[in-house]
Amino acid sequence: MSIEEIPKKNNSNDLEAGFQILDDFARFDQKNDVFRRAWWDDSIKNKKTKLFYATYREPLKTWRKADGYTQKDYALRNAAWHVSDLLTEINKDDDRREGFSDAFTLQT
Repeated sequence: MSIEEIPKKNNSNDLEAGFQILDDFARFDQKNDVFRRAWWDDSIKNKKTKLFYATYREPLKTWRKADGYTQKDYALRNAAWHVSDLLTEINKDDDRREGFSDAFTLQT
């Protein structure tokens, strides 16, 4: 069943929980999570947010001397995201995205 085919009316679980689904209800799409908001929300997307994501894959050409903006700071940020990416994609062949909104299969 595609997202378009999912009825928007209230079902028994909604009613038991006290939810009322209105006609203007829009189903949540995982791609719109808060961690990727700069990709999908035009109200905050700008040159600076694009630069932030660009430096995740390609290093800056110059570094600031201020705390939080040095090459070491960017390396730490990128390493943390790399680990997150690895864990998120570890079971992609089983159609699983693990992490922010899904339980991890591997427990460390």
